[in-house]
Amino acid sequence: MFPRVDPITYIQSRPEIFLFSAPACGAELVTRMAEHILLELDATVTCWRADDWWLVSCDVDWLTNSGGSMSNRFASLVAFPEAGDNSSHYEVVMTAYSTSMFTYASDQATIIKGAEPSAQVVQSVSLRCGSVGRCIGVRV
Repeated sequence: MFPRVDPITYIQSRPEIFLFSAPACGAELVTRMAEHILLELDATVTCWRADDWWLVSCDVDWLTNSGGSMSNRFASLVAFPEAGDNSSHYEVVMTAYSTSMFTYASDQATIIKGAEPSAQVVQSVSLRCGSVGRCIGVRV
């Protein structure tokens, strides 16, 4: 039997597999997430920066739309065959390479790790995301 490996530790130890270039940068994390959302849905995706946060939003809540556990996508390697062989959903990669991370949906921010976004960042997200979509914000 093989020992169980923590997905976050594994991802952090293998940047050449999960990133185009190391060290990780916010622009890459959100644009790669946008690519994955577009592979999964016919939707409008936006990437932007507010203060030191990098953000990606979609007019559809891709996490609840796809079924499964939301927390699982942020903490585990979840297969994503639409992106190709041996591909996984990108939320866990964002978790591994960010210092702070939150998600926003239904007019509520949920902290995944690290510091909370400022009220100004949440307002920016609320204006772009509204009450129907989903946003993820990361700091690197």
